[in-house]
Amino acid sequence: MPIEVEVRSWISPSMQEKIRKKLARMRLLRSGKSLDLYYDTADFALLRHPQMVFFRLRERRLLQVKFDETTAPDQTPTCIEREFSLDMDRVFQELHELLQTFLPNWQPAPRWQELLERNALEELVRIDKHRRVYTDGPVIISLDNVTDLGQFIEVEINCPEGADTREAQAQVEKILAELGGTPLKAGYFEMYVYSHKHEVYQLIPGRFQVEEALPPIRSWKGTR
Repeated sequence: MPIEVEVRSWISPSMQEKIRKKLARMRLLRSGKSLDLYYDTADFALLRHPQMVFFRLRERRLLQVKFDETTAPDQTPTCIEREFSLDMDRVFQELHELLQTFLPNWQPAPRWQELLERNALEELVRIDKHRRVYTDGPVIISLDNVTDLGQFIEVEINCPEGADTREAQAQVEKILAELGGTPLKAGYFEMYVYSHKHEVYQLIPGRFQVEEALPPIRSWKGTR
C-alpha cells in the first residue's frame, strides 16, 4: 500500500484566486459527495491503542485501517494505511488478521453488520463532504466542503511503502505555501471531535491536535 504524504489547509478568501489558477492547469479527476464513517468500541479501544488505530468505512464500499508504524520513542511515527474492499458485504480474512493484532479478542465475521455486532463496534464519527479531486503527474489536489467544518484544500503525493518521504513532504508543503495555505496538524476526524465530542478529543496526541488560533476554529466554539 502507498504512503499518503499530504498537507491540508483551511481555504481563506485570499487563497481563492491562486487556487483557481493552479487548478486551471490540472485535470479534474472526479467530483462528488464523499462519506467516511469511523468506528470504535464504547471504550475507544482502537484510539487508545499505542499505535492509535482508525477504522473507517469509506463510501460504504472500502474498509480502511490507519495506524502508526512502530518506531523508537524519540521518532515521529509514520502513518500506515491498509485498504480492503467490501465485496457484496463480505469481509476479507486479511482484514480480520490485521485487526486481531490490535484487538486480541477480535471476532472474525463473514459479513459487515455481523462484524460490527460481534466486536461491539459503534459509529463514532461521520464525516460528510463534497470533494473535487485534481491531478497533475504525482500531485493530487482535493477541494473539500465539509459539513459542520468548512472549506479545505488538501495537497497529496503517494509514495511507495518504505520509501523516504522527505522529498514528497517538502514538495506538498511548497505547493501549499505557494497557494497561501497554512498547514493543519489536525485531520477532519480530529476537527470534528474537537467541536462535537470532547471526551474523544482528549485521546488525540499533540501532533494531531487542532490549532486553536486558526480562523475556522472560532466558528466552532459555540458547538463545544
